[in-house]
Amino acid sequence: GVLHGRPHGGIGIIWKKDLQWTVSPIDISSKRVCGVSVSIQGFKMLILSVYMPNDAGNKTLVEYEETLNCISDVLANHQAQNIIIAGDLNTDFNRKLSSKQHKTSHSIC
Repeated sequence: GVLHGRPHGGIGIIWKKDLQWTVSPIDISSKRVCGVSVSIQGFKMLILSVYMPNDAGNKTLVEYEETLNCISDVLANHQAQNIIIAGDLNTDFNRKLSSKQHKTSHSIC
């Protein structure tokens, strides 16, 4: 049936099958990160969709850091020079905040 409201959230990447791209899903064991490797006429890139935990203090800091570590592992394992990371990052990179999550996310940018 149809779910109403915000039952569970989620992430995803959708692409049109008839594009002249080679798209390969990446096996990532995280409910907060998914990705694809894309090749277009010799141009290669990595696209990640991310749903970061909100900035709710120490309670979510461990999950936040685990998600950042997952992103970092994917980047290290795929060694792509062209990378797009999109999604709900649950932070404003332009604001100067003092939370641990904000400081941690700035450390990988």
